[in-house]
Amino acid sequence: MRRILITAVLVSGCSLATVRGPAGETPPRCTRNARPPIVVDAMIGVTGILLAPLGFIEDHGMEPTGADMALGATVGAIGVVAAVSAIAGYRRSDACQQAWDAYEAEARQSP
Repeated sequence: MRRILITAVLVSGCSLATVRGPAGETPPRCTRNARPPIVVDAMIGVTGILLAPLGFIEDHGMEPTGADMALGATVGAIGVVAAVSAIAGYRRSDACQQAWDAYEAEARQSP
C-alpha cells in the first residue's frame, strides 16, 4: 500500500508541472496536446477522491484507527491535488490551442 501511495504522490500533479500555457510569444510556445498528463491526473484524482472515505469506514465491526483515517485523508488530498492539476492542465492546453488558432488565422490573412 505504501508503494502505491508513494507512486500516486509522485505522478499526481504532472499536468500542473508539465503543461505550458501561452505566454504571448509569436508563434505560441506552449503545450497544444496535453492529453496524457491530464488523463493520468484525472484518473488519480477520481480514484483518490472515491477511495478517501474507506479510511473512515468500520472494518468487520472494528472502529477505524488513527492510521486508517490518516491514510484516508492523505489519499483524498492526493486526489484533490491531482484533480486540480488535471483542470489546470486542461485549461492551459485549451488556451494554447486558442492562441494557435488565432496565430494561424492571422497568418492566413497576411499577404
